[in-house]
Amino acid sequence: MKQIIPMLLALLLFSCKDSSINDQIPNGSSIIFEIEYVNYAWGISYHGIMIDNEGKEYSYDPAKDTIPFLYHADGFYTDQELQAKYGHVKTYIKTIRSDSLNWSHNLANQVTITNYSDTTRVGVDAGSETYSAYIFRPQINKYQQIILKVDGDYSFYNKSQSAITLAAWLKQH
Repeated sequence: MKQIIPMLLALLLFSCKDSSINDQIPNGSSIIFEIEYVNYAWGISYHGIMIDNEGKEYSYDPAKDTIPFLYHADGFYTDQELQAKYGHVKTYIKTIRSDSLNWSHNLANQVTITNYSDTTRVGVDAGSETYSAYIFRPQINKYQQIILKVDGDYSFYNKSQSAITLAAWLKQH
């Protein structure tokens, strides 16, 4: 019995890998955009910008707080986990125009999630700047992190034209 449980878990994980959860972003989903900068060389530097589903843009700085954010290797987060992450010393910046927000959500619906470039080593001690969209998946009641692009010590990007366009849009914020 002890050998069957790990095999069932592995089967479940690998069968979910190619499911519709990982394929396309459903229309009408709740979407959060984020630019996150992390660097642990020469001390801790950790901050970011997030745009919530209503288009409100905030900066956040968890490095100024003592409560760490838990990363999940599978990229799925509950609403409470993301609220805790963004609640760290959060500062309102501005509200994105509704037409721009609708455009970005429509574009996010076209991102192909499984099409990434090779990872290249670009720098040393530069940290990483990650451009992401968090898409709410109602079937599991969690947000899925979709990495659009990573710049820094190691760099890669989602090769979907929609992801490239969204990353460029986020970089302007």
